[in-house]
Amino acid sequence: DPQPELFNNNYFYEQALYALEQDNFCDFEIQFEVTHNALHSWLGGHARYSLSSLDYTAFDPVFFLHHANTDRLWAIWQELQHYRGLPYNEADCAINQMRKPLQPFQDKKLNPRNITNIY
Repeated sequence: DPQPELFNNNYFYEQALYALEQDNFCDFEIQFEVTHNALHSWLGGHARYSLSSLDYTAFDPVFFLHHANTDRLWAIWQELQHYRGLPYNEADCAINQMRKPLQPFQDKKLNPRNITNIY
């Protein structure tokens, strides 16, 4: 059940190039995820047993072609980072924001014994 957007020949090419242009992992991952997910959705369409269904996506042989290409593009980005002289195997995607205790766990009324707050 392919969706019509799949046949816009330039979309995937341009989106993949845009992802590869990113010079840090966090930006690359976000842009590349857009491409990855769009292919699952657009190729699988609305069919229950298709690439767009999380429960059944790996049963479609196209899944393996798609993920082999995902790995290929990931390797290309890593080589581009090497060429750029930038790290290709580290990221701090907003890690500083993850170090702050989540609400409501830091609220003394909701968490009086401070069990879930490790800070």
